[in-house]
Amino acid sequence: MHQRLAPSRTGSCALLSFWACALLGVSATLDTAHASGLKVTIFNDVPAHFEVLAGAVDTVRTHLRTVPEIVWMTPSQNSCSSSDSSRNRSSGIRGRQTTTGRQRSPPFGLLPWLGDAPDNPSWHSFHLCASPNAPSAPKQMQPVLNWGPIDILICISPELDKDTVCHAAARVLRPSLLVALVHRADLIGKGSRFLTDPPAPLHLLALGPHVANTVRARLHNSFPVRWAPLVAAFNPISPCNSRECLRGFAIQGTLRRWSSSKGSGLIRNFSGLWPQLLQPGSAAINLTVLGKGQRRDLEIPASLNHRVKFFSGLPYPDFWQTIYNSYALVPAFGNNQYLKTRISSTVLASLTTCVPMIATREILDVYTFFKEDHVFVQRPGEREVDVMARVIALDDAAIFARRRALCQLRQALGQQAAAMLREALQDVSGSSSAGSSSARTTTVAVAPVHGQGCWLGPGGCNGEPE
Repeated sequence: MHQRLAPSRTGSCALLSFWACALLGVSATLDTAHASGLKVTIFNDVPAHFEVLAGAVDTVRTHLRTVPEIVWMTPSQNSCSSSDSSRNRSSGIRGRQTTTGRQRSPPFGLLPWLGDAPDNPSWHSFHLCASPNAPSAPKQMQPVLNWGPIDILICISPELDKDTVCHAAARVLRPSLLVALVHRADLIGKGSRFLTDPPAPLHLLALGPHVANTVRARLHNSFPVRWAPLVAAFNPISPCNSRECLRGFAIQGTLRRWSSSKGSGLIRNFSGLWPQLLQPGSAAINLTVLGKGQRRDLEIPASLNHRVKFFSGLPYPDFWQTIYNSYALVPAFGNNQYLKTRISSTVLASLTTCVPMIATREILDVYTFFKEDHVFVQRPGEREVDVMARVIALDDAAIFARRRALCQLRQALGQQAAAMLREALQDVSGSSSAGSSSARTTTVAVAPVHGQGCWLGPGGCNGEPE
């Protein structure tokens, strides 16, 4: 098991510098136990977005100071054998058994990243049998989701869930508050299934401010909408404190294509980067591309092959380590979706690893929690390669100051997200006590990060524009 090197689960301000605590504006009345007593379940609606699932888990553990139950979906099937349809009932989610009897764990090295043992009892897999003759989803869940009622159910990416299993889980677990953690505003509208007759009071939590603003506009403020980029810290075994352990620049993301009436291409603009790397003066700049796909999809010029590394399908610990040992992340957006309706996984990767991004002014205007001390700014008229050359020439103090600032920002955002969840729970309960447990309440008041978020005092951040 990996040792946790990031700020621990105490939520103590003593773990931050004095100025960082002042920035956070944290005032807390902590209960005598280290746990808040809240009963929280995190449900991954789709067999994807595991880094977002990890972010929710780490936020709840570290900043709500409670141990959640975590349910992750395996792909559903329309044709299920009798053993498939009864599998969850007979072996239980907790058992993580397939029909072949082998143990199942979340994919991509998720548990080692979070420092969890393979047999951690908080993790449960669920396989939905979606055949016409199968029992309803709640009936399939009832024998094994047996820890309700709970305080908070957090569903990951319900806008992508065609089976609305989040609602099924809510009917079984009976939460006081249902939180939909969303990242694609373009898929959300008044007719969205997960918004229709929710089984519990529903609040939406977007992964970025621009996503929240778009969701509010599309729903006409019919649901409370907050934003918080939930991330789980990557804690390297050997911390990097000088440029001696840095190697080139990183681009991450699935090699997925987009198309519209205005054109098509990869969601990362590799075709715009290769000519830059062929320009005089850029020979010292190397790139590492991490993403699911094939190297040939990148269409790398032959003369650049030796300067571009490509990795597909790395487990999370290796994936984050590779990014961690780079000078900076290059967003290389292939279209404007990540500036209008979606959260960028590169933004989450930057917060996860504390590795700065190369960011234009437009990116900073959209991802308002970032300031210039968290990124390497791409100035007007500069290309990405110009910024890369400038970064390589910086001294260690300038490079690693940004990394420290990012780690402090991640802590601040985690505190803010936890405060949002508590406030939302208080809103729906109509009581000053956050939760159904007998533990004394942890009261947290957090100032908006860099003045661009929502104030978390009474009545704040409840669907109002930032």
